[in-house]
Amino acid sequence: MFFDKNFNLIEHITDDIEVCFKPITRAFFKRYYKPFSDLAGRLNVQIAENGGALIQQTAILDLEDVIHKQFGDDYQTHFNGIISEIERTILVSIASRDKEAIPFSVAKKEKLIDEDDCDLILNTIIFFSCLLLGILPKNDAGLKFLLEQSSIHSTSLSYTEWRKSSATSKTAETTEKKKKTSIPT
Repeated sequence: MFFDKNFNLIEHITDDIEVCFKPITRAFFKRYYKPFSDLAGRLNVQIAENGGALIQQTAILDLEDVIHKQFGDDYQTHFNGIISEIERTILVSIASRDKEAIPFSVAKKEKLIDEDDCDLILNTIIFFSCLLLGILPKNDAGLKFLLEQSSIHSTSLSYTEWRKSSATSKTAETTEKKKKTSIPT
């Protein structure tokens, strides 16, 4: 995982798929502060108890549960609103489409990503939405602390520059592997 220079999270989902997630807006954060705060607390407990082993499978379910407890019977409207906003902020790059960045909704509609990948992407992004609450707005000290504590790295490139360099480095790496494994004749 990488944060680019604009605080976008870049995550490789599979060898063919990577996503870029733009942080949620300040207004959206304020609107749903309580559910995000409760979810962050729940995720912190999971991390303390079992290292967060299931977060990538359960974050969306935990969010739905927190929203249901907070809003009761009207929870579905709020839950759908949060999911829609999160999906709006996601760009998907797919190797078979020359790493062109497309909106998450388009990738889903055109079935370029399957349901399991959709769930993995949403679970990852929901988790990091909570994680990023601690460093909003763009707080360099908070980001530096986060980077020192985890397997997340930062890059001075923008997402577009990252995609281009990622494609180049993978091509060079593949070529280099082929050179190393070729048998001289």
